[in-house]
Amino acid sequence: MFETGKNLASYVNWSSVVSPRGILTRNTMFMSKSLMRHVFSWDHCFNAMALASGNPDLAWDQFALFFDIQDSTGALLDYANDYQVQIDFTKPPIHGLCLQKLMSYPGLVTQKRMEEVYKPLTKWTNFWFEYCNDNKDGLPAYLHGNDSGWDNCTVFDVGYPVTSPYLAAYLIIQMDVLAKIAVKLNKPEEAKKLF
Repeated sequence: MFETGKNLASYVNWSSVVSPRGILTRNTMFMSKSLMRHVFSWDHCFNAMALASGNPDLAWDQFALFFDIQDSTGALLDYANDYQVQIDFTKPPIHGLCLQKLMSYPGLVTQKRMEEVYKPLTKWTNFWFEYCNDNKDGLPAYLHGNDSGWDNCTVFDVGYPVTSPYLAAYLIIQMDVLAKIAVKLNKPEEAKKLF
C-alpha cells in the first residue's frame, strides 16, 4: 500500500512540473494541470519543502521562482503561469519559514543560493512594512482576504485592513532568517538591523 501511495505521489509531482517557458524562468510545479494551471506565491513554498529531501534542485527552483519575477515594490505576485501573472493580490510572507526549513537540508541552501535570495527576500519583507501599514503603527496588515491566503475567512467580514498575529509572526521569522543569512554573507551591520 505504501509503495503504491509513494508511486502515485511521485507521478502527481512529475505530472505537475512544467519546463521554463514564457514568464516562468525555472522548472515550476503547478498546483494542478487541470483547474489550477498556476503557481501561487505561497504554494511554491509548500512544494519546495515537500521536494527538499528527494529533489533539492527542483525544491530550490520552486522557492526562488517568484523572486525572479518580483514586482519593483518588492511584492510577490499572486500567481503566475507561462503566459500571465496576477498582480492584484499577494500571499502571506511564509518565505522565511520555508527558507529556514530548506536550510535544514545539508547542501540545499548553498552560499551562492543565499546570495541569490538575500536581496529579494529583504525587499519582500520591506514591502509589508512600507506598503501594508497604512496607519503607520509598525504592524503590517492584510489589505484583502486574498493577501492572507484565507480568502473567505470570517475575520474579513468586518472589513480591511486586518492586523493579524500570524502576519507578524511570519515577518519575525523572516527577519530572523535574513539576519542569519546576513551573518553568513559577512554583512554584520545589516544583521544587527534585523535582530
